[in-house]
Amino acid sequence: MHGHAYKKWLLPGAYSRNGKDREIEVPEVFCQSLERYLNWYVEQELPKEFRHNLNTYLGLSEYAPVLSNDRLHGYSMSERVVKSSLNKQPTNLRAKVNKLLSNAGLDWATAKTFEDSLIIHLAKNVDHGVVADLFGFSSRQVVTDKYNGNLLQLSEALSGVYARIQAKGHRQ
Repeated sequence: MHGHAYKKWLLPGAYSRNGKDREIEVPEVFCQSLERYLNWYVEQELPKEFRHNLNTYLGLSEYAPVLSNDRLHGYSMSERVVKSSLNKQPTNLRAKVNKLLSNAGLDWATAKTFEDSLIIHLAKNVDHGVVADLFGFSSRQVVTDKYNGNLLQLSEALSGVYARIQAKGHRQ
């Protein structure tokens, strides 16, 4: 018998896809990857406002961004109104990713490409409903479709192949 350990954390509504606070459960292996990143992060020459001398996690203040630009400052978030609520998007981060991809000759790729890759990776090891909650999707079917590559049902595929053939009745 085996199991997987999970950890919980809270994503504030201003940063979520649907504008609602979400409690997110992620597998321990994901947390270990994040832990390695954070250990590297605290070793950098961070601005003093990102440090805290109180008993906080790794001595980081609440103002320390999770992702930082090449000057070790947080990416600014662009605010926009979505259905009478405020949503924040990492426009500068998206622009940076697109520039890096372009410089690498991967113009066809987008930040969304990598988000989908992460979704597929997580969906291999985690219940699709949990992944749907993590990314703020309306249902687990969205994750299943991404994981399966939006495979058509056999009947849909056959209908598409034979759509141009005129059906004329048959004899018994």
